[in-house]
Amino acid sequence: MSVEMFKDKRVLGVLAVCIVLLVLVWLWPIDDLVRLISVSAIIAFGLVFCLVFCKSGGQVGASTEPTDTPAPDDSKEKRTEMYIPEVKDPSAFLSELPIETIEGIGHTYGEELRNAGIVTVQDLLVADVAQIVGICDVPDAQAERWIAMGRFAWIDGISEEDAEAIVFATGIMTLNELSEADPDDVLSKILKAVEDGTVRVPEGYEFTIEMVRRWIDEVKGIIL
Repeated sequence: MSVEMFKDKRVLGVLAVCIVLLVLVWLWPIDDLVRLISVSAIIAFGLVFCLVFCKSGGQVGASTEPTDTPAPDDSKEKRTEMYIPEVKDPSAFLSELPIETIEGIGHTYGEELRNAGIVTVQDLLVADVAQIVGICDVPDAQAERWIAMGRFAWIDGISEEDAEAIVFATGIMTLNELSEADPDDVLSKILKAVEDGTVRVPEGYEFTIEMVRRWIDEVKGIIL
């Protein structure tokens, strides 16, 4: 046994209870044999507790989980979305792209949107931020990003994978912003985002300066 154990409040509490019980047993008008048995039992209990306490490293009665570990949050678990890779045909019609192809809309949000009649990326484009927020209970900024990605994916030369990179890596949300962007700056931010994992792409998928310039030129041709 260690002297340190007597600094623990649990040990002191048990010893205090044992002492009180010993005093009561000693003073109580009972048969000597019963008194002897009771005293022995109390002392034995105290000794066993102290021995177990020492061997367990002070964890007697403690939970097997760390005390600072928060209880599982079902609502957070519910909102964990899986990564949905891009469809193999970048030129697919928006009406052919399931809503889950937009980054951040996984199984849970996808089901909520489908139940509300928003099934494809094309459906997303005719919805507004308030509607998406009301359906999925997400912040306005998240709903805006989903719609922005759908908006960029509407451009023939921009796949939904490209749209994700534009929105998450550069913060560009509108066609006007993209049309005025510097291609080198856009590419630099996208490559950095891919490197640090902010933007995820299928294996072998590459972004080039020529690709970025095509995006910008196509958008300029649309808005002019």
